[in-house]
Amino acid sequence: MAKPVNDMSYYDLLNLNHYVNKEMLENKLIDFRFFKDIIDVKTSMFNYENIEDIIEPDMMEPIICFNNCLCLYKSPSLGVVLCKYVANTLDHNNLPLTYDLYSISGTLLGENVNKKDIVKVKDNKLDIPPFITLMAWIEHITKVETTLDANLTVARLPATFVGDKKLITSFNQLIKKAINGEPFAVGTSDLKGKFEQFNIDLPIDPEKLIELYKNYFNFTLQSMGIAGTNTQKRERLLVGEVQSQNEYTDFIYEELLYNRTKWVNEANKKFGTNIKLIETKRTFTRRKIDELAEQQRLSMGNLKEGDGKDDKSGSSGNIEKQ
Repeated sequence: MAKPVNDMSYYDLLNLNHYVNKEMLENKLIDFRFFKDIIDVKTSMFNYENIEDIIEPDMMEPIICFNNCLCLYKSPSLGVVLCKYVANTLDHNNLPLTYDLYSISGTLLGENVNKKDIVKVKDNKLDIPPFITLMAWIEHITKVETTLDANLTVARLPATFVGDKKLITSFNQLIKKAINGEPFAVGTSDLKGKFEQFNIDLPIDPEKLIELYKNYFNFTLQSMGIAGTNTQKRERLLVGEVQSQNEYTDFIYEELLYNRTKWVNEANKKFGTNIKLIETKRTFTRRKIDELAEQQRLSMGNLKEGDGKDDKSGSSGNIEKQ
């Protein structure tokens, strides 16, 4: 038997401790807002009932988010348990025939377990931990935010001044006071008229950075199967455009739902459990499309009624009747 790991903390369980240590060693910016705003949303999209004897319901999705190679197995002594599997023997197609099974904390639970005796637990068909892909998006968002902060810092000074060393030292003191928000900055008369000045142009337009920030955030949401907020106002979009934008996110969400439904049903059939999958996040795409179409229809009706004639200047011809 393998030696149990007794000092596993909650964050070790989620692999966060190792991630944070790695980021600190590489001097990378860690902003845990994104764990709350993105990772927490990801781990809250699904929940489970009647799974308390296997794992705490609130822990199931975080474990899936940060791990792969997960399965359910009915241990002779422990009952149905959530395990991590490692391939043991392989068939002629190089596919596993048997597995060694370990608890989430690292304790060996079974050796040479037949593949028919386990139910694999996956977030996606490729069994890639969502944490890996989400952190790739979060790093992009963080880079844009850092760049935006740098631009805003530059924007606080409208110009650069050139002078001799003594004057520059005095002037720097005044600048520090101004940046710290002091209402008055007082210097000597030597400073007056003895500087050459040239303006500083921002490297990137802040509005473009903010737009890029929003786009990255939307891409992150879409990768989780959640429709992002378009930079345009929703009422300006045609019904067909909304449908097209939501096709990708709908497909992602349906795959997440399919994989979970599959292993829940298999586990209930194989082990006699009664696990129920709860969709805490549902796609409201169809309802939103219907509402948008109805709003546009009513808006067009009001225009026709107010003008006493058909409005042919807009995009009414692109709206299909539902």
